[in-house]
Amino acid sequence: MEGFTPSPDRKPAKKTCMKCEISMCVQHLQAHLTTPVLLQTHPLTEPMALCGNTKCSQHGKLLEYYCLDDMTCVCVSCAIEDQHRLHNMKTFSTAHKELLEKLKAEQLILQEKTDDENVSLEKWEKSEREKLGRCSVRLIEAVTKLRDISLTSVQSSVSARMVSLKTTVVPEDGVELLGDSDEGRPAAQLLQLGCTDIRAGGADPSQDVSYGVTHRTFVENFHGLPLRRSGGKENE
Repeated sequence: MEGFTPSPDRKPAKKTCMKCEISMCVQHLQAHLTTPVLLQTHPLTEPMALCGNTKCSQHGKLLEYYCLDDMTCVCVSCAIEDQHRLHNMKTFSTAHKELLEKLKAEQLILQEKTDDENVSLEKWEKSEREKLGRCSVRLIEAVTKLRDISLTSVQSSVSARMVSLKTTVVPEDGVELLGDSDEGRPAAQLLQLGCTDIRAGGADPSQDVSYGVTHRTFVENFHGLPLRRSGGKENE
């Protein structure tokens, strides 16, 4: 803040006269300090930048107080006579100090609230991560169980099929020989007999009397065997 001294001898301002609305250096301030009338009627403050609204628009007097209830600057007439008479009035310096303390207190409250919200958010995130982890474990267990059930079903089906294939003999001509080992033994013997005769081949029916007997025996015994066609229907 510069004083009243014109350039180039401008000196730093020492005080500001609220009534004269000027800031003065030490030299120009002497009149306000030595004249009793000026000392009583011209309030001096620390150097400040003056605006055009330093006077009350209603009374034309210097604004000297701050109304904390209405949050506005008022003159002495407003503070004593008008609507601000019963309000909480402070000088500018006192109001500045109290408002600054109030602002710091509110900032502290907001900071504490923010910290609490951050803690709550962290707890919520941790809880959600734990829930997600438990869901993942249950999902993996369910998939594993389903896989085991499917594998067991496939293994059972394959085993049953293998047993069925092992207990069933299917010749090339589409005829199945039924029965257990005891019932199937005559059929196997008869089949072996027929195959032996065929391999013997070359025998002339007119020269070998046993030829007709052997084949007749095979045919007679064949009709007595329990047989099943490839379609699954048993011939009796």
